[in-house]
Amino acid sequence: MSEHKKPKIGLVTSVKINQELREVRLNVLIGQRSESRDILAISPSRNVLFVPEEGEYVVLSFIDGRYVATAIDETPEHEIPDLSQGDVCITLDEETTLHFSKQADGTVNIDLSASGDISVTANGEQVIGDISQAVSAAIQNHTHNYSWTDSGGSGSTGTPNETGTETLIE
Repeated sequence: MSEHKKPKIGLVTSVKINQELREVRLNVLIGQRSESRDILAISPSRNVLFVPEEGEYVVLSFIDGRYVATAIDETPEHEIPDLSQGDVCITLDEETTLHFSKQADGTVNIDLSASGDISVTANGEQVIGDISQAVSAAIQNHTHNYSWTDSGGSGSTGTPNETGTETLIE
């Protein structure tokens, strides 16, 4: 039978990220004088990784003969967006959030805001860079079909020519 120990709360004193092993290890101060070293930080899912900062609190749980650390559920220091059941929201500061919100029709909206630059990479290529290199998503090389039943007829719109609609795709 495995040994059972009560969970403990500790203060993170150092963080080590090992890219090769795909893990985060912590040193954690428990009480005033006891520091546990090389504690594996675990997350709620293998697809989500939370890396605590020095000075944050974690819960130490005894699993399979060793302690592991998980982030403590704390009230954020800043406002969070309106949330509903099933939503996932990551807030890092007042201006930086990633919010997945379930819609009534079963789809999911994704809202992203950032206090710094946003970079998106696909297939090893950066597709969106810093704000000084940003390009419009409303591109010029498209038209819209229209049809009316009155004497106006039908046809296609011209291409947009407003500032910020430069051609992206030829």
